[in-house]
Amino acid sequence: MRRLLGDFLEKGVRALALAGGIALVLLALLTVYIVIMRYVVRMPQAWAFDISLFMQIGLIFLGGAYTMLEDGHVRVDLILVSLPERARLVINTITMTMVFIFSAILTWKGIQQTLANWGHYTDSTTRFPLFPSYAVIPFGAFFLCMVCISKIGGYLLVLIKSKRGD
Repeated sequence: MRRLLGDFLEKGVRALALAGGIALVLLALLTVYIVIMRYVVRMPQAWAFDISLFMQIGLIFLGGAYTMLEDGHVRVDLILVSLPERARLVINTITMTMVFIFSAILTWKGIQQTLANWGHYTDSTTRFPLFPSYAVIPFGAFFLCMVCISKIGGYLLVLIKSKRGD
């Protein structure tokens, strides 16, 4: 059962990362379009700025869980590598617990902000709804929470096994 949940989580996180990657490619193309329309054609597009902001939010929050899953975040481990494995596991567990708490708060507050912005629109002339750009934040943060729980569980299992001498 645990492996099934782990596979489901990993596939979900990878799907989010793919969506974030697609958002990145679309954002790059949109940026080229914005520059061409503004400086070559001399017809700036009012909608393009709002969409580019929405895509930036999406690629950040959709890719966060994948980056955590793959241990891709920047970490200064100058001191950590000199510690024994057990001490590293304890520090990693504490650190991951702190990330989990932050992500849980971000999920909770993100849901509140998403619901508070239901029916609200951007201030620009295009009047895009704000809800989708807010909704991606708790969605990505929730998956980050799930990855943190998975990693904490893994660290604790290794700690328990090392204590028993297995």
